[in-house]
Amino acid sequence: MKAICIELDRMVQGYKDTKGANTISFLSLNEIPGIPQDRVVTYARIVVDYPPQKADPNRVWITIGSNLIEYP
Repeated sequence: MKAICIELDRMVQGYKDTKGANTISFLSLNEIPGIPQDRVVTYARIVVDYPPQKADPNRVWITIGSNLIEYP
């Protein structure tokens, strides 16, 4: 749980000691219909790894479905 929270903190605005990149934001249910028609919504994949030899072995990455990303 802690590892996924840290990864999400990195991608958004940050939290406590984790500096955020401000690369994503979350939408409320009321904001979803306001997505422009020329934008494509993509998916996220959560990747988990546990390398026991590392100082912090709890590793989580969130990857974005790059095959659907369009840059208008």
